[in-house]
Amino acid sequence: MAGAIGIWCLAAPAQGQDGFPEPLQKEFATLDKNGDGKLQKSELGDEQAFVHGDVDKDGVLTPTEAYRLHLIVQGKGLGSTQKLVDGFRGADEDKNGWLTLEEFPTGKGSFEAMDRDKDGKLTLPEAVRYQVALEMAEFVLDEDLDGDGKLSRSELPKTARPFLDLADVDKDGKLNEKEIYQLVVEFRLAVLASKQERAGKPSRPGAKSQLPSSLKTKSAGKDAVSQLQGALEALDLNKDGKLEASEVVLSRALFTSLDQNGDHAIDAAELRLAAGRRDRLVERARAIGKRIKARKNPGEQAQLIAIKPELEGLLSAGRIKAAELLVDEVELRLLRAPQVR
Repeated sequence: MAGAIGIWCLAAPAQGQDGFPEPLQKEFATLDKNGDGKLQKSELGDEQAFVHGDVDKDGVLTPTEAYRLHLIVQGKGLGSTQKLVDGFRGADEDKNGWLTLEEFPTGKGSFEAMDRDKDGKLTLPEAVRYQVALEMAEFVLDEDLDGDGKLSRSELPKTARPFLDLADVDKDGKLNEKEIYQLVVEFRLAVLASKQERAGKPSRPGAKSQLPSSLKTKSAGKDAVSQLQGALEALDLNKDGKLEASEVVLSRALFTSLDQNGDHAIDAAELRLAAGRRDRLVERARAIGKRIKARKNPGEQAQLIAIKPELEGLLSAGRIKAAELLVDEVELRLLRAPQVR
């Protein structure tokens, strides 16, 4: 049954420690210039790919995250989902990105089970989630040798073991059905988005598909909001003009902050609103910086230098509300402090 689990049914090259392919271990070690066992954004050399790979948004890529990114770039691990995608697109006669009951080939009962939001439109992410849920139930039943409802490291297929720590949300050293389901769903949707993004683009002659280069988008800038604006069309699998949580991997805090109308989706207007807030905040921060420099207070200028990297990091991550609070705090200190003459 292990072969049915998309992220794990890989004809991988020679396996190294903990199931990582040896060539990937060597490539990771080459990129890891400071030898800390993690990849910084500067070491990866591709900011767009880094955003895709940094699952927990902690600012570094672990070997597991790098392996996951490598598989996404390679377009591997879809398993039975590729057949589902082909069938879905073949049934979508009007090519609007979703199936109605009339287009659906296997009957009302299956359609209603797969249509999670009950809106009468079956999207590809909904179909993928339904398929993975069925696979997970059977997979856990087959592989759970001790019958505790969870899979330990020894019960997992060897190629799955690198992902245990990434998927183990409750940190009990085992994966339950929900944790495996979430890992596989997010991975398959990420591979589909990457494949769709690159569809119709000829590869460079002799190009090697390695960690960074294949996840580039037409992003207008380097921060998270700009990247989402540039990738909206590629990530929007059901072509409804919005990004649902199933279509994009973002932290809950960032997704909620961008979803201004609370409809559990992010559209182009909300991204433009966030970009406008970001641009106004940048101008405001620059004005405060000029005021601090004009006051010629060494202490204030030292604080400005210390705060700048944090502010840039918050804006780069799309955390505009947190950045606004930081700028508010700087301005309040400036207003309260006596001016040095």
